Amino acid sequence: MTDNKSNNNYKCRIWYITGISQGLGLTLVRECLLNGDKVVGTTRNPDVQELKDIASEHSESFMVLKVDLTNEDAVKDSIDQTIKRFGGIDVVVNNAGYGLLGSLEELKPEEIRTHFEVNLFAVINVLRHAVGHLRQQPATGGNIINISSIVGFNSSLPGNVSYAATKYALGGLSEALAKEMEPFNVKVTIVYPGCFRTNFFAGSYRVASEPIECYKTKETEQECLASQGKQRGDPEKAAKVIYQLTRIPEGTPTPLHLFLGPDANEMAQQKIDILQHDLNQWKSITDSTDIYSSAIKLNKINTNRIE
Repeated sequence: MTDNKSNNNYKCRIWYITGISQGLGLTLVRECLLNGDKVVGTTRNPDVQELKDIASEHSESFMVLKVDLTNEDAVKDSIDQTIKRFGGIDVVVNNAGYGLLGSLEELKPEEIRTHFEVNLFAVINVLRHAVGHLRQQPATGGNIINISSIVGFNSSLPGNVSYAATKYALGGLSEALAKEMEPFNVKVTIVYPGCFRTNFFAGSYRVASEPIECYKTKETEQECLASQGKQRGDPEKAAKVIYQLTRIPEGTPTPLHLFLGPDANEMAQQKIDILQHDLNQWKSITDSTDIYSSAIKLNKINTNRIE
């Protein structure tokens, strides 16, 4: 790995990362500290021994905060503490969240609402209180990195209706926010990971409390758990890629959409192919809704499906 501290263009960056107790969040914390940056990380469980060890080793550059991200006052206080401790924020990574396995019929309304509170509205809480600091430093710019999932781009996997909905919403929010932040030199990236070798299914996945047998949710849960340790994605390599997003030279475009993992690329391409097929197949119908166009009957459309 390149030693950024020996680079003349090196500038120590201050990171605010949510969901750091395990998985990609924890790996990213290590990567940032290894490169000489400063990190404030939020978690619901600051007593994780690995976090304590990192905090002891990097006491001058790392601070762990116990934060309920669904509580806006708590989020604002954590942002304020970051500014007070390190003097600013350069990078915000919204990584906290969890999966929820279950069909729409199986899931209770409160399960879905709680899911949105954590996966979407908590992100909004963070961004609302962080962007004001980021936009005040247009000379150096800043980065917002929202961790989604390939399910937030191609939701072809059964049992992910709530998870996909939260991640699709995160994608839409990120695209709109990118335009809002562009005049202030703040770059926004949506990261769509595939399956990475973390304990996501064992530690960050919940299941519908009242499964219905015909949906085979329990079988799907067992398949997910059996995949632990067999995923193709390397979280350390993902953390390095995410870190390097903040080191792209000024004037070089930063990606808005970043897919990580070969499975993510495959699923993204499948979705693009479906979209392109539907656009082409229904173009005449789409165009016919123009006020000046002649009406076209649906039975004139070629209805061959894409495989």
